[in-house]
Amino acid sequence: TLIHAQKKILKFYPNAQLWIVGTGPLEKELKQLTLNLNLTKHVHFWGNRNDIPAILAKSDIGVFSSISEGLPTTITEYMAAKLPVISTNVGGISEQIIDNVTGVFVPTNSPDNILNITCSLLSDNKKMKEMGLAGRQVIEQKFSLSTMIAEHENTYISLI
Repeated sequence: TLIHAQKKILKFYPNAQLWIVGTGPLEKELKQLTLNLNLTKHVHFWGNRNDIPAILAKSDIGVFSSISEGLPTTITEYMAAKLPVISTNVGGISEQIIDNVTGVFVPTNSPDNILNITCSLLSDNKKMKEMGLAGRQVIEQKFSLSTMIAEHENTYISLI
């Protein structure tokens, strides 16, 4: 979905780059799709990396187009890096993203929606910055180590 969206985004932002970090069972298929769509100069497969903060620091938007998920750390990493997030609303993602505040939800399998939201955000630096800062605040308040420890302690106390 995201690779198909990238093809459309390039019509409006010809220098846009899509960075895919990590590996998985669809990697070979995704690389072939990139080749078939003539996107090899605009879609980059970074493989498994241990310098995620550095990669995110060079990014403008975090996009998560999964059709099935639990509570992905990827979105937490995007928000911690102050990136606005475009994501499908599957699994526990709604516990992370506040729609139209820290990011924007799009339907699954919808490259056109990813295109529209991406273009909207890229044309509004103020909104991108506001979403990124709001996302960082959510991470600090809801997903910080001290908050998670306190919530675990409260759970254990309530069980005792």
